Amino acid sequence: FSDQNLEESLARVGNMMDNESWANARELLETLIDEGTYFPDPENRHRLQAHVCRELGDEEAEKASLLTIVSHQADQLPAVRRLLDLAQADGNWAEVAQWSDAWLAIDPLGATPWRARLEAHLALDEPTVARAAGETLLRLDPPDRAAIHFQLASLLEPSEYSAARRHVLQA
Repeated sequence: FSDQNLEESLARVGNMMDNESWANARELLETLIDEGTYFPDPENRHRLQAHVCRELGDEEAEKASLLTIVSHQADQLPAVRRLLDLAQADGNWAEVAQWSDAWLAIDPLGATPWRARLEAHLALDEPTVARAAGETLLRLDPPDRAAIHFQLASLLEPSEYSAARRHVLQA
């Protein structure tokens, strides 16, 4: 595609998306992706494809597009956030851990990735990492402090009874 053809094609995709013609937009995007190279935003065809696939309910294709984005641009928080959502919905705790860590590499001050990291490492039976995530999450002053203290108490009860008791009292 020449630059002009690419711009025209992307404009057509935009019009199709505006008109909610998702299948046609997907078809044109697949052609553009197959014949071109990866472009970062704002010409990112993979971002558009992920959006179209989400509208069509094709999570596997959406995930593939998002994975392409993060493999080229590790700082794309919207793509990482969506990959985390998909992993949580699937209950895939290894991927939840992976995408929460990727989110933390981009923005370490959000409570959401720390909460996801805590849940993932609890599910993966990795208490040391889960404890560190829970303690960090508490420092961020989340609204559900009692629940986090209780999770930490449950985690610590078998090995550190006094620390678990403190968390129960704080809960």
